[in-house]
Amino acid sequence: MRCGPLIIGWNCTRCSATCAKAAAGRHPITSSKGTMAELLRIATPDGAASELYLRIPEFAAIPPQCRFGLLPAGQTSLQMLEVERTAQGWKVIGQGINTEYMLHSVLKAGPAQLCIFDSLDNGTFFFKSELQVDRSFYGNAADWLKLFEALPYTKPGRLAVFTHVYNEKAVLEVFLRCYTQLVAAADIYVINHGSDRDQIDHLRNIVHVVDIPRGETDHYNISAFCGHFQRFLLTQYDWVLHVDADELVLHEHGFDALRAALPAQPNPAILRPAHAYELIHDIRSEPAIDLASPVSLQRSLLVASPAFHKPVIASRPTTWTIGFHSCLEPDTVTMEQLWLVHLRDFDFERSVERDRKWSALRRSALDAQHIPRDMTRPNREQWQEILLATLEAGKTVVKHDSGIGNGPMIALPDWMRGAF
Repeated sequence: MRCGPLIIGWNCTRCSATCAKAAAGRHPITSSKGTMAELLRIATPDGAASELYLRIPEFAAIPPQCRFGLLPAGQTSLQMLEVERTAQGWKVIGQGINTEYMLHSVLKAGPAQLCIFDSLDNGTFFFKSELQVDRSFYGNAADWLKLFEALPYTKPGRLAVFTHVYNEKAVLEVFLRCYTQLVAAADIYVINHGSDRDQIDHLRNIVHVVDIPRGETDHYNISAFCGHFQRFLLTQYDWVLHVDADELVLHEHGFDALRAALPAQPNPAILRPAHAYELIHDIRSEPAIDLASPVSLQRSLLVASPAFHKPVIASRPTTWTIGFHSCLEPDTVTMEQLWLVHLRDFDFERSVERDRKWSALRRSALDAQHIPRDMTRPNREQWQEILLATLEAGKTVVKHDSGIGNGPMIALPDWMRGAF
């Protein structure tokens, strides 16, 4: 037997159908579509803050006299919520951080139920559903970087450079030789991920060394950490350049031209190099590298490596994916006169030793899941054969399955000689 007229989408719990009393809030109802209520966070139009919303199936049918509460797992008393109806759903209002704290506490205890009851009908439940929590809820309540930018504050620096290292003393020498031509040493930050003291201590009175403890190797973790560190630097600098320690960013017309291409108080942008290459060791004619002299005067060949057309310079926060080769932000800009040179293979023996150390690293289970393939190369003899075959192929090489780039070989440009 039905209590009254049919209301699409809602079932009266008394008559197992829908009725006018259910629509008026006199009988409790559930969604016949089986959709749970959802808690989510939505950014404000300026992006500086966010607001919490409840999305409820057929929420327009809920009468205005209803009140909202959360029933924590294992409890019998409700935590009341203040809400207001909007086009996006029911916005949670109230005591700011206190409301945030209450919600996190309730949800930490286990699955909670959203209860909507009629304040005019002795508290009769109008709607009751397990609360589904969207992952956006666990994001930041406020983007402190945007709030910071809204303040009347002039950033003291134009450009910062930072990298992250673990026992990479040799390439750090080349890194500093390059980037101290671009910025002052005081504007260079090295995230030290647990290096041995003899690998890092010599830099402490030269650049900013930021120590973090060494755990299992986890590329996702370090990508997230560097993203947060970049956001901090963007409160003090207009631009931030981030690369691995063996990656050099160069402008065809020199370091002055690169600085000039990065204006003060810029519009938000993320820049990629138009050209990306591996610097390789021609073991047929070139000796082992001498780090006391510029590397670019000791090597002559580059192999194209499209994977390194990566986001490297930014005036806005960048959400890097694992390995820093891409980011979640879609609107990156390619700078035509910008080059990235990767030093992984700039010296044969050092490359072999680097891979040996990599294979010995203790990796987290999550890292093995994210990067399941074996990133080490063949043994020394096999690697030497691959390198020689690549050198013999030269410009005809289009794809290098060995990991030496993925494109043709070119001579080191004259403008690059002596730059690093």
